[in-house]
Amino acid sequence: MMQRGLFVMATTVAALGTLAAVASAEDAKTKALRTKCTKGDMDACGDLGVALTWGADPATQSEGVPYIKRACEAGRAWSCQNLGLVYDQGRGVPADDAKAAEMYQRACNAGHLAGCTNLGAMYDEGEGVPVDNAKALELYTRACESGDGKGCKNAGVMYDDGDGVAIDDVKAATLYLRACDAGHGAGCTNLGVMLENGEGLAKDVTRAVSLYEKACGLDHWLGCTNLGIMFDNGSGVAGDDARARSLYEKACAGSEPKACTNLGLMYDNGDGIAVDDAKAIELYRRGCDNGDPKGCTNLGAMYDEGEGTAEDNVAALKLYTKACDASHNKACANLALMYDEGDGVPVDDVRAAGLYTRACDMGDLVGCTNLGAMYDAGEGVATDDTKAFLYYTKACEGGRARACKNLGVLLEKGKGVKESPAMAAVHFQTACDADELVACKLLADLYDKGRGVKKKAPVAISLYTRACSGKVGSACEALGRKYEKGKGVKKDKAKAAELLKKACEAGVKTACPA
Repeated sequence: MMQRGLFVMATTVAALGTLAAVASAEDAKTKALRTKCTKGDMDACGDLGVALTWGADPATQSEGVPYIKRACEAGRAWSCQNLGLVYDQGRGVPADDAKAAEMYQRACNAGHLAGCTNLGAMYDEGEGVPVDNAKALELYTRACESGDGKGCKNAGVMYDDGDGVAIDDVKAATLYLRACDAGHGAGCTNLGVMLENGEGLAKDVTRAVSLYEKACGLDHWLGCTNLGIMFDNGSGVAGDDARARSLYEKACAGSEPKACTNLGLMYDNGDGIAVDDAKAIELYRRGCDNGDPKGCTNLGAMYDEGEGTAEDNVAALKLYTKACDASHNKACANLALMYDEGDGVPVDDVRAAGLYTRACDMGDLVGCTNLGAMYDAGEGVATDDTKAFLYYTKACEGGRARACKNLGVLLEKGKGVKESPAMAAVHFQTACDADELVACKLLADLYDKGRGVKKKAPVAISLYTRACSGKVGSACEALGRKYEKGKGVKKDKAKAAELLKKACEAGVKTACPA
């Protein structure tokens, strides 16, 4: 659930004077600014342009641009910076990256730090100017050294990611700290991520918590989200569902998509709050719409299963596809399963295999398990026991019980690997311990025959009983035959008949009466 906050092109106006009141500027104030501007007050012209261009009424955007231009031409550096934003965002004029870069350059040359930072971002991304990492770093550094927190953070990201420079975790951390100290929340969050995960620095969860707290206080919503995750998971702090929920709510209100998704998950699972499928759906949708692929995946699962809404395979398919295209491994696995089973779409084993491969490559263990099964059975791909063994091994080592069971089957039969009933028993035991009850039955068979393990009838009976209780029909039949013949247990025809009936009802034809 973690994400490193990369630089974002400035979308906050860096004006002086009345900027804080722009969004709710009153007519009287606007009129006063207009009067002062008419009399030649260039600061008032700049503020008037901002009030109109970023005001509540979109119709005034184009009206405000000439006032900002006038102030910029009069040498007001902050108005040149704002004019850059006008062209950058296309507010009242057609978006023009080249013109934005020109205005940012002008502001930067006049000593306005936000102009330097925003111009650096354009060189970083190649927007309006050619990509030039060295130039971007130079501009970020210039702004940072003069106290611009965002410039420090952006320079830190370049060292963190090795973007045009050699990766230098210590340099990145130092820059993030300067950004944080300058009141830039993303710097606090990014340094918190490094300390929480021990990325290039000694792990320090306590310090990470403190940094996320500061970031959240500075309204950096990812910082709130990361702190919420820590309270949600009890990672580095005592688990606290109420605190996690409060942090997610704050961040979600600020349109941080992961916070919306995580809050939806709390309502979905009833973590510290009553289960509310409708609320979960609403929050997953907000997360998805704002760019969190996990939100799309979880929303798709609600439609797929008909939880809190009518079952809708078409909607699920679209959402899984959107999330898979955004490289969310679980979405790719879920989408593969729809094509594998023909769930709302025609069965397409080849497409399913391709999607399972993608999911597995991204670390989804269900995808690895199911891909192993496709190679095992030759569905959608050519039969390949060696590949089946490799994919089952990857999933088993990651904790997927069904993969361990399947791996045991290959080892017992010597498919794709040297035959080893002893190692098969180990994997069956691992899977059985994780309640994969078919594995319990297979392990019982080994103890019953003394294959790979010492023959132990009582252990076999116990395992057959456990598997049969879990409705594994073949285990019920095996146990029924034991009672029928009195092998390992006291002969009991009534018990045998009861178990064989159970096996028959579970679909084991050989257990049904002739």
